[in-house]
Amino acid sequence: MMRAFQGLMNGITQTPRGRARLDSLDALRGLAALWVALYHFTQNHGASGGFPADGVVRQAGFWGYLGVDVFFVISGFIIPWTLGRGGYGLRDYGRFLWKRVLRLHPLYLVSLALVTAWAPAFVWAKWWPHLFFLNDALGAPWLLEIYWTLALEMQYYLFIGLAAPLLMSGRESIRLPSMAAWAGSGLLFPASQWLWHYAALFAMGMTVCHWMRRRPAWWLTLGELVVGAVLVRYTLGPSHAVTAAATAGLIMSGVSFGRAGAWLGAVSYPFYLTHLTAGGVVTHFFAGLERNVWRDAAGVVAALVVSLAVAALLHRWVELPCQRWSSAVRYRAGRR
Repeated sequence: MMRAFQGLMNGITQTPRGRARLDSLDALRGLAALWVALYHFTQNHGASGGFPADGVVRQAGFWGYLGVDVFFVISGFIIPWTLGRGGYGLRDYGRFLWKRVLRLHPLYLVSLALVTAWAPAFVWAKWWPHLFFLNDALGAPWLLEIYWTLALEMQYYLFIGLAAPLLMSGRESIRLPSMAAWAGSGLLFPASQWLWHYAALFAMGMTVCHWMRRRPAWWLTLGELVVGAVLVRYTLGPSHAVTAAATAGLIMSGVSFGRAGAWLGAVSYPFYLTHLTAGGVVTHFFAGLERNVWRDAAGVVAALVVSLAVAALLHRWVELPCQRWSSAVRYRAGRR
């Protein structure tokens, strides 16, 4: 097993920073979003008027909630990666947060507007905490169930901008103790509304990022990933540990998902934000029809197609401008 892992490492080291590897990462994010959507379209039985009925269609999406784990491992990788490539320093902390807001918040506001249009009973006392992702802190309900993951991502951005110099240090005497404290923090702070509960997932992505940037000994990287998976097992559960390990392995392999995967990755963020509202219209329609397994399957497929179409439009007219605005903000070292 160890020789096989070492061989995988040696094969990957030839193209450590190729664009193809990051394209595969985007595709993996898109597949994770599709997995989560499949979960919501098949498991929201009560909220969707009993759609779909119990049976094979409903069972098909049972494990889709694990797609969130994929997102967190990817974030653990990509944020330190982009910080390192951009020449980030602590004095750029404000710029980093502003880049994240420009990149992500406008689409999030569009998503909130769509939710309000879908359920127009506008109550400002319930709506305003969403602007700052404060619902969990204030004990206020989310207008859409997926928003809790965005709140955790925002906590992660606030944290990693300060901790990256330690967690991604080139000196193992600094990095390893910092990573151990970070990855293990979920054992001490188990409340699921806070970032620490999921720290081991993010840490596994950081381990892969460090391997790609610094090329430490293969056995050290393997050991870190094993420890990370064990911590995920005890903080979240066995299925989460398997998902996290598989995600880390796929990132390291640079596996190609083709043009379809690249497109899916490109629209993954607007798709994730709006699939419950756009696809929800479709599932509610199918819930009112005469039911059988084929019609349920057609309803799920139709919900996915409509959601992807809406996501493509939002990507073109909202997300791409946001990406340009975010890219225009440069870190000080990167402007030299």
